[in-house]
Amino acid sequence: MKKNRVWLIAVVSFLALAHARAQDSGLWVNPNQFKAAPAEKPAPPTPTEAGEKKAVYAIASAIGGQLNYIVAKQSVGSNLDPYERATLPVPDYSLDAIVMRGIDRVVARRFPETDRVFMRLNPSQLEGVLPPDRERVAFERLIAELQKMPERASWDRIVIVTPHYRGFERAGLGSRMHGVGVFVQGLNTDSAESQGNYDVIEPDGTPGRLRKNNYIALYYYAKLFILDAKTLQVLEEAPWLIDEKINNTSSDAINIAKSLTIEQLSGRLEAFAEKASSDALTRTLGGVVVPGEIKPLPPR
Repeated sequence: MKKNRVWLIAVVSFLALAHARAQDSGLWVNPNQFKAAPAEKPAPPTPTEAGEKKAVYAIASAIGGQLNYIVAKQSVGSNLDPYERATLPVPDYSLDAIVMRGIDRVVARRFPETDRVFMRLNPSQLEGVLPPDRERVAFERLIAELQKMPERASWDRIVIVTPHYRGFERAGLGSRMHGVGVFVQGLNTDSAESQGNYDVIEPDGTPGRLRKNNYIALYYYAKLFILDAKTLQVLEEAPWLIDEKINNTSSDAINIAKSLTIEQLSGRLEAFAEKASSDALTRTLGGVVVPGEIKPLPPR
């Protein structure tokens, strides 16, 4: 695992997209830092009356500044964790930036006549918080910071994304996973207990053949919330478990973790996390985010 850790440090260094000094406050706000042009051509702008105020969407990420790395290992006892785990800090605001770019693409496409404000929760707000509690704590601390912001009065909606924890195995991935990370399955799992074949892609994104094992999976376990900006009332929420499995058939590496170059893995991770954010928000939207229309969820 030590060699894998060194390799992973090199990967996360490639993800340092934003270079801003650390903030001491709980919430870092920048209206322009993470803005990106939409991938698709946006819908034609809706005509507005002269002088009419644009709707404002705030996009807040609490995905945080850490990348999770999990490697399947041969089980040597029923009470032992069958996975090796590592968590590394990602420099600057990289993961939050990637996530917010994906969400911004959806908002820009669906609501082109809007302004956006971008925010991230200071990762120090989640230091020492156990993985099963990170979703709840991140949401609560984001809300606490937002309550201090009088500028919310001029906003319409807030889209919040937090890590989401799942303790069980699913879709050929490991257990106790959350946030954004990398899962390495290099074991032979052709036993009767193996779950089946999974769609796998090549490093360039082209389809590969179905596989039961020997892949590197990028995963996105996140929870999205859509709030009314003025009241902070939750209008919609949904957890999303999204992954992308990669196998490089042109590599002769014995260790599947080394079958991708640092550049290949960091590039795929960036593209994957941004697209996963876009897909998650697209699926979450249910007509409840139109400014001026409030449809609260039933009590939880």
